[in-house]
Amino acid sequence: GATLVAFSGNPKSLLARIVDCCLLIPTSLPPSQSSYLKRQLKGELAPLTPMGTMFELTTLFVISAIIGGLTTPMDPLDGFQQTAQRMIRTARETLTLLASSEKINTFVTLLQSYCTKEKRGQSVFCIGSGISSIIAAMIAIRLSHLGMNVRSAYDWRFRRPGDLLICISGSGETSLTLRYLQMAKADQIYCIGITSWPNSPVAQSSNLAIQIKGRARRESGFERPIHTIAAHIPVFEYITAVFLDAIVAQLAHNLNISEGSMKRRHANVE
Repeated sequence: GATLVAFSGNPKSLLARIVDCCLLIPTSLPPSQSSYLKRQLKGELAPLTPMGTMFELTTLFVISAIIGGLTTPMDPLDGFQQTAQRMIRTARETLTLLASSEKINTFVTLLQSYCTKEKRGQSVFCIGSGISSIIAAMIAIRLSHLGMNVRSAYDWRFRRPGDLLICISGSGETSLTLRYLQMAKADQIYCIGITSWPNSPVAQSSNLAIQIKGRARRESGFERPIHTIAAHIPVFEYITAVFLDAIVAQLAHNLNISEGSMKRRHANVE
């Protein structure tokens, strides 16, 4: 007897037919048998990332805007539009910020090295708290599609010197994330911090800090009781997801890894 709402890119799917309300989300281009690199060389319009992640990123964007609409009950549509514009504006500001930084090249080169034979045995850990933990899990899956030895936080005890740690914290203040950083530094693990605050503890404790705009307050929501937090618009988390997926696309391009190769490393477990 529940009311069912779905997000789908296929209006003819079984899911779309059985729900009460289906929001159709634009998807990427039809699956292509050619590699990302070949499509680029041919001048064909290629999706933002291999394997059609455009749908997931667009759905995340729409849901975030819907949350913004719910925070303005007098005019939900206006709240939706304002939130969407805020996210787009912040994404553009971040793009401008990153375009003038050499840190992106350093980040790509570093990640690319973990696909080489020399570092194939080294592990990559992706860590975050709250919504950032979901984004960390997303990028971990994508990096594993490239052939990296990606481990979850549950495998942290198996860390070794020379491994790589990617930490995501909008505030840069999250205590759990900082604890991972402290242990990583002690064990000679290279640390990348992704945060909105370049002077935060997470950024200062990392070997490489990348600034993604979106978190207005340098305060960790993970540390506060839920009743003290107003509706959270995950602007930072959304832009981080887009940024990291674009990094995956760049790595696939640089390494000439086809979508077919990535799909062979992918598994749907239900």
